[in-house]
Amino acid sequence: MKKKEGVLLEHFSRYPKMIFDDFIKLIYQNSFGPKHMDSNPSLESVRNYIHEELEDFEDYSGTHQVESIGNDYYRVSLSVIHSQLMTSQELAEAFYQSMIESPIVDDDSIRDFTSQLKYICELVSREEIGFDKNQCEQWVENYLDNGIRPIKHSEVYRENYHPHYRVVHKSILMNYLDVI
Repeated sequence: MKKKEGVLLEHFSRYPKMIFDDFIKLIYQNSFGPKHMDSNPSLESVRNYIHEELEDFEDYSGTHQVESIGNDYYRVSLSVIHSQLMTSQELAEAFYQSMIESPIVDDDSIRDFTSQLKYICELVSREEIGFDKNQCEQWVENYLDNGIRPIKHSEVYRENYHPHYRVVHKSILMNYLDVI
């Protein structure tokens, strides 16, 4: 859990306005990859969505172009296209391949996901994340009671950090960028 603790605390340090929903999203992505975006994706739909999002793209200076989210997954900012580190076609291909190769949701991945959610409350108890411990436990319970599912970034996160990225697995991203 030490490695995942580092990812959680690193993201909280970089994005101090994160709330519970943003931790869920981070943990969901590092547990299950990007497959949730579409149950039957096509490369064309991925490419079109990137082009649409580029129209609203607003860079946030605190966001790294490529940042680890754990389990060999990375959030790749659309800024890599603006800085010409990758083309929109390359990012679409990398993301699409990562979706196709996302892990199967099984008992082990669900256990790991749930464990990470509960671990956030341990970090809160140790006062490494500044949330209320009782609220944290209630938040985890409420989320799990409604079923494990992907969620969006919180409004406060979107307003402050303008997240525009794609989740890509390291093994695929290495074909386009040096990520180590």
